[in-house]
Amino acid sequence: MLYPFKSIFTWLNQEHTPKDLFTNREFAFTLQGDVYLRYNCFSNAEELKKQVCALNPTRFEIGPMYSSRRKLARSVKSGKLFTPLKRELVFDIDMTD
Repeated sequence: MLYPFKSIFTWLNQEHTPKDLFTNREFAFTLQGDVYLRYNCFSNAEELKKQVCALNPTRFEIGPMYSSRRKLARSVKSGKLFTPLKRELVFDIDMTD
């Protein structure tokens, strides 16, 4: 696959070793039939690549960095809620707009 997973990882993580900027980041996938999977988090670029190759989504979106990983959100103490902390400014301009 030619997609630059490592470059995306480095851009979102801002370092070469994984930290919360990437590991707590939401990735949403749209699959065939308009099936939408949200709150996916990955430990590294290889994990993201593996999931993208397995699911073969028609598109995916990069969401905000949350206070914890979604699968851990139910186990997080009430004082540290599962909330978005950071996100990038994005302009989505379609050719038909």
